[in-house]
Amino acid sequence: QDRKFSYGFASSPGKRSTMEDFYETSIAGVDGEIVGLFGVFD
Repeated sequence: QDRKFSYGFASSPGKRSTMEDFYETSIAGVDGEIVGLFGVFD
């Protein structure tokens, strides 16, 4: 079984001088399965 996985992300500043948004990416093995978490928090 091919267990390769690719993903990408990007961010860009808006009108404010600080970036308030937050993103999280995580891939882990759980009980022999691959689990991914991809979240964008505003």
